[in-house]
Amino acid sequence: HQYTHLCTNLRVLGIGVQGSTDAPMNLVTVTRILDNCPRLQVVGLNDYLIGGDSLHVAQLQPLLMPLRLQVLALRRAGLTEECAPVMNVILQQQQDSLQFLDLTGNELTDSFLQDVHNTLRHCTRLEEVWLHDAKLTSASLPVLASVLPSWPRLWTLRLARNDFRDSGAEADPFVRAIEECASLQLL
Repeated sequence: HQYTHLCTNLRVLGIGVQGSTDAPMNLVTVTRILDNCPRLQVVGLNDYLIGGDSLHVAQLQPLLMPLRLQVLALRRAGLTEECAPVMNVILQQQQDSLQFLDLTGNELTDSFLQDVHNTLRHCTRLEEVWLHDAKLTSASLPVLASVLPSWPRLWTLRLARNDFRDSGAEADPFVRAIEECASLQLL
């Protein structure tokens, strides 16, 4: 209850626990905060293990539903390919407002990206997408190539620390898609 009175006009919420000596907030506390912050536009649950089992991500989804987020950062949040169905719903709910998506440091894998790529195509306001250290391989490059034309405002795409070695022909459509992204400044 100590947080809820502060939240009415709150627009930015960042919760991170890495390196913290405090015990992480439990999901009940996060739920109370999100429930009472109707104007949130930026949510960052970084280093906050919410994934790995879809139940926790599923608990997050209804809390984000009434919000119109511009930024969703779930860095090192324990998301895995099993979380893809719920992430599809979250991304669908936010597709008209989301400008920055950060899924850095999660074990997403190629199958996660394949599962959410149709939803990502509808997130046309995205300006920054961070998939740094997301356990992606060259098999993800065709999926990214198919999504890039849907992001006309994209200016940052972070893909470092993934395994794109031996890309070969799989990289060709991706390279062409990158070349056609007029606003893309940083890769």
